[in-house]
Amino acid sequence: MKLHIYHRHGAHAGIFTALLCLLGIPVCWAVEAGTSTSTPNLLAHDNLVAWEAAPYDTKKRTPEERAQMFVRLGIKHYAYLSSTNLWDIKDDVNVSHFDVDAEIEAMQKYHIDILAWYFWINSDHPADVPVVLQTLEAFKRHHIHPQIWVANSSEYLLDGLRKAVPKGSPVPLTEPEFNKLSSEERKKLEAAWLAAEERNYHPATREAQHRRVEREAARIKELVDLAAPYDCKVYLYNHRGWFGIEENELAIIHRLEELGVPDMRMVYNFAHSRDARHDDAKNFPELWAKIKPHVAAVNVVGLNSTDHEGTPVYPSQGDLELGMMRTIQESGWVGPVGALVLWKQDDTEVVLRNSIKGIDWLAAELKQPGSGGPRPLPVKSASEQ
Repeated sequence: MKLHIYHRHGAHAGIFTALLCLLGIPVCWAVEAGTSTSTPNLLAHDNLVAWEAAPYDTKKRTPEERAQMFVRLGIKHYAYLSSTNLWDIKDDVNVSHFDVDAEIEAMQKYHIDILAWYFWINSDHPADVPVVLQTLEAFKRHHIHPQIWVANSSEYLLDGLRKAVPKGSPVPLTEPEFNKLSSEERKKLEAAWLAAEERNYHPATREAQHRRVEREAARIKELVDLAAPYDCKVYLYNHRGWFGIEENELAIIHRLEELGVPDMRMVYNFAHSRDARHDDAKNFPELWAKIKPHVAAVNVVGLNSTDHEGTPVYPSQGDLELGMMRTIQESGWVGPVGALVLWKQDDTEVVLRNSIKGIDWLAAELKQPGSGGPRPLPVKSASEQ
């Protein structure tokens, strides 16, 4: 038998481990963020987490097929996201997972650690969304306690859309409703969506910024309280827009501390580190020093300095990600690193293979500059090595 336990600190942890070893029980410490006094091997395969492996997969794998794929790739940790459809938000499809039990059971069958579960809760009151509690109950049934990654609520966008669309025009809240619109209607609505996102995600005044922080902190606090009896920690996820700017997340964290939530953490995504409004790469060492104590996980992609919109590419294919990872590693931070499935429809196994190849190149360069050789060319099929 192998015993999975969470990281402990101090002498008690050493005694506990020694007893387990004497009993002949192998110990697998669950991945947890922190600081190491030695140089951490952040990009070791055992530390990688498959992220966004379900929604973009053109193979439309079942949970069991997905778990088998992870075994083939040597991936031991998984962060789950069911859907990325912005329009399918009426019933919070991003947390109304298609079959929660099947997903968990498949991962347990193949000994894949479910590190995190992404909750995109489009409501200011998570407790009022039935599927949130249903998912937590599934965790309880299967005795798992994943981190809960939560981003912004699209309630802001809906508020803005209602103001942006012509009076009396319906605001589609589901993909089928959106698909019924004519091409011209879709274009108008998409333009209204972008306008609403720009206006509502970036408060124009100090008072509006304060209200946004208060609103998000109250929403997250409610989710924290809801998840606590299930022994699940809630972490902020730097998605795009206002919520993707780290200073705003730090403001939410500080407000949560005032509300009695002292250990709030965040997930830092390279994929959301650059857009038309901000560019973390420009001052990353200074930014990392501020956010490092709060970072629970880092999700890595490639980034090109010539692309000011921050469109992600495979790790090793950009010119910014190596320097950012070097800053993280040299800071002594340790924690799980996500191998991201890029924002495109493709065979997830192909995408993950390319991500892992790129991460291996980064690992070699971090250990010894120049030792990685030529940047690896992305494979085009799962059979390529």
